[in-house]
Amino acid sequence: MWPTTIYGFSILCILSVGCLVTLSSCTRSTATDDNNVSRTEMLLTDMGNGTCLQLPSGLLWQMKKSHVFSTWNEANEYITTLKLAGFGDWRLPTRDECLSLLEVLEMKKGNCPITIKRGHWIRNNEKAESGYWEDYPLCGGSEFRWVREKKGSVRGVRRSR
Repeated sequence: MWPTTIYGFSILCILSVGCLVTLSSCTRSTATDDNNVSRTEMLLTDMGNGTCLQLPSGLLWQMKKSHVFSTWNEANEYITTLKLAGFGDWRLPTRDECLSLLEVLEMKKGNCPITIKRGHWIRNNEKAESGYWEDYPLCGGSEFRWVREKKGSVRGVRRSR
C-alpha cells in the first residue's frame, strides 16, 4: 500500500487490489462579500463607461481586458498607468475576487458583457501570478480549481466605495 499526490489527485494503491484516485485540488465556491451576502444576491451591472459594477461587493471591473503580457512587470506597468472612467487607482484582482466575478457571470445576473477567457494576472498576497479559475468536471457542480499560466491579460478592479 502506498499513498501519494500527483497533480492534485490523491492516489492510494493496494497491491493486488487496485488504486483509489480522488481529486484534492478543487475548491468549493464560497463567494460572498464582507457581510456574507449569498450568491443569489450578486449582480453585475454595465455602468456605460467601460466598467461593470459588481453588487453588493462594490467592486468596479474594467470591462475590456488588456492584451496578453508575458511578465508581471509588463502587467504591473499597465495597471499602474490605467486611467478609466475617471479613476486612476486600478489594481490587479485577487484570486477570490476573480472567482466571485466568474460566479456572477456564470449565473448570468446583470447586463455586463464581460467574458473570461484563459489566463489573467492577479495578485496573490504581495506576489503576482497569471492563471484562471476552471470549472473542473471531476469536482461536479460549482467547484473550481485555479490553473496557473505563464502569461495573461489584465482586467483592472477597484473598490467603488
